[in-house]
Amino acid sequence: MTVSTVFLLVGSTGEYDYYRFWTVGVYRNKELAESIAAQAQIHASEYFKKATPKGPDDIDSTNYQMLHEYQNPFDAQADMDYTGIIYQVKNIDLVD
Repeated sequence: MTVSTVFLLVGSTGEYDYYRFWTVGVYRNKELAESIAAQAQIHASEYFKKATPKGPDDIDSTNYQMLHEYQNPFDAQADMDYTGIIYQVKNIDLVD
């Protein structure tokens, strides 16, 4: 049996009962996973600022529509709500 480490990139949004997370990708190279996570986070954060110009505590129906229409070139399943998106890389043991 061989054990190696892979790197799981996940995205998440929401809070409490509305918390959601999804897999963005699995990578054998940690630096690649971290680079994609950083790029996806920058893209999401910049879009969130544009979609919520008055801040996350003052969101109207137009802002909600913009958040739900969000698309991230680094994450085909991106799903943004009033909390924005957080990307994380997790280490996973892969057993062959």
